[in-house]
Amino acid sequence: MKKRVVVGIVAGALAASAATGAYVVKPMAEKTIAPLVKEQLNNAVRGTISYDTLEVGWFGQVLLSQVDVKDEKNKPVAQAKEVAVGVRPMGILRILLEDAGAVAALGTIKVQEPIVYAREYGDRSWNIEHILKKTDDSEPMDYKGTVHIVDGILEIENVEGARATVSDVNGALKFEDYPSLKGAVSAKVGED
Repeated sequence: MKKRVVVGIVAGALAASAATGAYVVKPMAEKTIAPLVKEQLNNAVRGTISYDTLEVGWFGQVLLSQVDVKDEKNKPVAQAKEVAVGVRPMGILRILLEDAGAVAALGTIKVQEPIVYAREYGDRSWNIEHILKKTDDSEPMDYKGTVHIVDGILEIENVEGARATVSDVNGALKFEDYPSLKGAVSAKVGED
């Protein structure tokens, strides 16, 4: 009988703590994290990033739906059904205490069903090389999370117009030891 009471009290305390944390974290995240994500998106690319919705989950995860990335020429570079961005509480502390960049707060990023359009230019460079704005290489990278790609497609077109499709792209890239990166990917090239 006493074991049931103790287990019930512990379970109740854990549930109350989780509920209280959710009610505290979500409003904080809505006020601070969502604007940070919007700012980082706008500052990171040469071109535009648009999305249908941006929601902040109960524990600070930011969910973007129907994401569309276009280059400076307004041509599509990437689309994704959903992008989920985890928030690292220790990263938020680093921003406040150490003046780290806003990306320090970002944790695991999961990209659902992306389509990337890689096009070669006449100078033999690729559109995806130019989409991100250049940063100062002497600055350390504050992002230490992992990027997961789930069920992606890569559409490739070279300067001569030859096309190839890489489907079923799944993988992960870890940035925790940057500039050293760890990752793995699987994909299907061409037709079966």
